[in-house]
Amino acid sequence: MVVYSDDFQTLNSLGNNTLEVSWTQASSALRAKNFSNRIFNTLNYVERTKPDRILANLSCLTYSGAPYLNESFSGFIIKSLKKSNVQKLALVQSKDSITRILTEEILTNVNQNIGFEYKYFDSEEDAYNWLYL
Repeated sequence: MVVYSDDFQTLNSLGNNTLEVSWTQASSALRAKNFSNRIFNTLNYVERTKPDRILANLSCLTYSGAPYLNESFSGFIIKSLKKSNVQKLALVQSKDSITRILTEEILTNVNQNIGFEYKYFDSEEDAYNWLYL
């Protein structure tokens, strides 16, 4: 069931306490503040609904200069996911190589004891299958 959708992002409740967050190609046009606000709104939704699993489909996301990659913002994302009791986070890699590298830094630059499992994938199908291993 689609919970939220616009030209840039879709939040989809897949059932089994799983949330899918998908970004569109149009997301590359978002300015830093709008991009950050979308991240905050998504995390707010995650904190309220507390899904066990999240499938983050970043395949169409292209780095737009947003500050979401700095260390304090990365720490905020991890703390929010941890507080929400997320157990597994599956990330479908961006097709954009710069976005791919920078996104990986969000999880690798924080404490290794983050409280949930995460893994990167090249396809949504592989990510979904891993969530339910």
